[in-house]
Amino acid sequence: MAKLIKHWNVFITTQASFSHGGDRILVGAQRSPNPNIDAGFLLFENLDGAQSGVNLREVLAFNIEPEFIEEK
Repeated sequence: MAKLIKHWNVFITTQASFSHGGDRILVGAQRSPNPNIDAGFLLFENLDGAQSGVNLREVLAFNIEPEFIEEK
């Protein structure tokens, strides 16, 4: 059976997190697997549900990964 996608999680890696050996940071979610980039900002819905964005000049890398609906 196919897995259904709940939403797409947005992760970023900053220079500070990378320098300190930290992992990537979950910053929010979106409804599409494609990055929404406008005027140099990666746009998404933050963890509080508000529209948010991060300046890509401050980000080393970003990932957009699916979160699947758990089957019962």
